[in-house]
Amino acid sequence: MKRNKVFGLLMILAIIYCFCGCSDDSVEDRSPAPVQNSMAASSPTSSAKRTATPWKAPTATPVRFVHDEVDSIYYEWLYDSKTDSYQYHFLGKKDGTKCKKRVHGPFARFRYDRKKQCLTIFGKGRLYSDAYYETDYPQWRDDDRLYNIEYPFPKNKVKKLVIRSGVTEINIAAFAKFKNLESVTLPDSLTRIKKYAFVGCKKLKKIRIPDNVKWVGDECFWQCRSLEKVKIGKSVARIGQLPFYQCSRLNYITVVKGNPRYEMKDGVLYDDKYEAAIYGYNDMDRVVIQYGTKKVARLAFAHHRSLKQVRIPASVEILGGGCFYSCKELVQVDFAANSRCREWRSFPGIHTKDVYEDDSYYMGCFGGCVKLREIRIPDSVVKIGFLFDGWKCRCSSLERVYIGKNVHYGLANNDISYCFFWGIEKGQKLYYEVSPQNPYYYSRNGKLYKRNGKRIGVFWR
Repeated sequence: MKRNKVFGLLMILAIIYCFCGCSDDSVEDRSPAPVQNSMAASSPTSSAKRTATPWKAPTATPVRFVHDEVDSIYYEWLYDSKTDSYQYHFLGKKDGTKCKKRVHGPFARFRYDRKKQCLTIFGKGRLYSDAYYETDYPQWRDDDRLYNIEYPFPKNKVKKLVIRSGVTEINIAAFAKFKNLESVTLPDSLTRIKKYAFVGCKKLKKIRIPDNVKWVGDECFWQCRSLEKVKIGKSVARIGQLPFYQCSRLNYITVVKGNPRYEMKDGVLYDDKYEAAIYGYNDMDRVVIQYGTKKVARLAFAHHRSLKQVRIPASVEILGGGCFYSCKELVQVDFAANSRCREWRSFPGIHTKDVYEDDSYYMGCFGGCVKLREIRIPDSVVKIGFLFDGWKCRCSSLERVYIGKNVHYGLANNDISYCFFWGIEKGQKLYYEVSPQNPYYYSRNGKLYKRNGKRIGVFWR
């Protein structure tokens, strides 16, 4: 019996010894496990000299990007265990050829803290390559066609973004649709913010554009619906089109003293180089464009919920497409007696996931102004577009239209036959009054005619 007990004890000690002796080799490596990327293995640009291992997110985040219109282009994210960060790596096209555009670094590094939900970007240069982005169509408008970069972390969980000194450029649509992003810190080393950079960041409340930034791209902060404060640095020399469109809470913009091009005055942001009014606060009920302004930019005051009255000085020559689009409280538009305005524009409507490309419409200067009862087109105006057109919105209260003596052309240099057609309710009657000096059109009993006797305008709706 004693012999059996001794034998059993020796067996237990032997098992413990074997386990302890092998433990050093069996400890699980806690660094992110590399996942072999089939595209990287087949790509001519991949090699054994890499200092980091191709990394694939544990979720179903795609590693490669395939463009629908051009040749397939591939990229991957490389993990660096020393800095616990990821870096973009360009692989090339499927056939092994290089892109025409510059694709080489240096590229910055990304570190994501899942507990704090904070994304930190550090290093030098750009975030990644824009080589694959070869279309000007803003794909962020439709989630099914979102062509911006795929990140190795869940972007919809990022609440805080910190970009450290050394990063010089924010790429196209870099943070588009970061729907929970609330705070953004940008470094003084930044010189360029490309188009669509922060589109659809619906919880972003404020942004400071550093003094060294010279370029802010088109539609950069579109649909940032919670944005309240913006500070524009003193070196900003160009702000693209529609920078703050549909930023319904933005009522505080400051321009750093010394900026040679932009200024805020009476709630309106002006571009002094092109002498244009480009944005106005949403909470104003009356807007007076300052004298010397030559253009009201497209969609400058669109969707302003409180705007009731607009005063446009004699210096304004062009009304951009949709400049007062869907101002549903607007009831009065006054032009100076000696107005030099020569063109009222409209432009093709914006297509979102709710408005597809085959649903054609235009955004007119006063499209969707449901309380506007009359409009007077000054004698100086020569060309007009679809003044009242819009998507599912009508100028349902419009009753009277005055046409000045020089009005001649409509859209595409045609006559004005259809300029008063779109944007009017079925059965709605308009009373036309044409200047007796107009050589192209005349009115009789409130009806609009061409000089050849043909009746035009809205008469059968």
